[in-house]
Amino acid sequence: MASWEHQTAGHAAVWEAINAGARRIVVTAPTGAGKSVTGYRLAKGLCSVGKTDNKPDRFVVIDTQAGQATKYIKTDFGDGPLDFDVINITEPFDPRKLNRALELIIAKGEHQVAIIDTASTFHN
Repeated sequence: MASWEHQTAGHAAVWEAINAGARRIVVTAPTGAGKSVTGYRLAKGLCSVGKTDNKPDRFVVIDTQAGQATKYIKTDFGDGPLDFDVINITEPFDPRKLNRALELIIAKGEHQVAIIDTASTFHN
């Protein structure tokens, strides 16, 4: 699946920010614009930066969208199939749940990249 022009421009801007040292990226766009797929593809690319082993490129998605992330597992958008783990968070969307999920990810040490899809559910 080819990226739309706005996605290609977004990918370039994110990689520019990462190369400049950014470690936290927020992707915003209207519903259906491709935020999830863009984030997942970028996460996959980030997993392989500086990689020296033969382990699969895996990242983790914190999913607040009722399991929507799972529909993209093993999907190939032209750069190889996505392979990632999912942590589902359900209502009520208390920011402490997000903190606990991030602490768990860090403690396990199995993922270089975490995606929060969608962080806006945690606003109060």
